[in-house]
Amino acid sequence: MVFLPPYFDELFESSDDILFNSVINNPDHVLCLLLPPSKNTGYNLRHELNLPTVHSSLQRKNFIYRMLFKDVY
Repeated sequence: MVFLPPYFDELFESSDDILFNSVINNPDHVLCLLLPPSKNTGYNLRHELNLPTVHSSLQRKNFIYRMLFKDVY
């Protein structure tokens, strides 16, 4: 097991947020094809994408799925 200083978690999280926001805001981004279809709710949400059903633990580890379900309560 590798122990990293606490600020590495914050660094990784902020990098993930920056990448995910660039994917959402740029329809020509390579990873944009992996996003689920968008929906229009009329509300100001973090992202307006249909949340897919996660069927396996492998999908839960996928970057796109992790970011779509981040902070879901």
